[in-house]
Amino acid sequence: MKVWRVAHSTARSYDFPSGPYTCRNVPIEDYEKLTGMGWRHSDARHPSPQADPDLNTIYDDEVCGFASLDELNNWFEDFGDRLASAGFHIWEYEVPEFSYRVGRFGQVVFKKESAVLIGHEPFKAVQLSLWADA
Repeated sequence: MKVWRVAHSTARSYDFPSGPYTCRNVPIEDYEKLTGMGWRHSDARHPSPQADPDLNTIYDDEVCGFASLDELNNWFEDFGDRLASAGFHIWEYEVPEFSYRVGRFGQVVFKKESAVLIGHEPFKAVQLSLWADA
């Protein structure tokens, strides 16, 4: 399965690109651009893996992503410009069936060590044309 993830272009969290909610090792000037996103995304439309009844949790060896670019763009629709200016990219991975779980709204948690990087591009508010044949 192809999985898309929003993560920083250079910052790493345990040898994997750092996501926009944890922002581990993200430069402070980039982190500050995302102020308020975590609070705005604490609702029924943006459940954490722990609050998503189809996922129930996220394990230490897992990270979050999305089953499609449409779902990724819907999730981050109000924060595209901020993510772009903060140095976040869209990372595309191939993930084997045994190592991912799909939640509501296209949210996916997947095992980092099983993911094979296909590529990444700077975040833009609409990413759909980048991987048109995905």
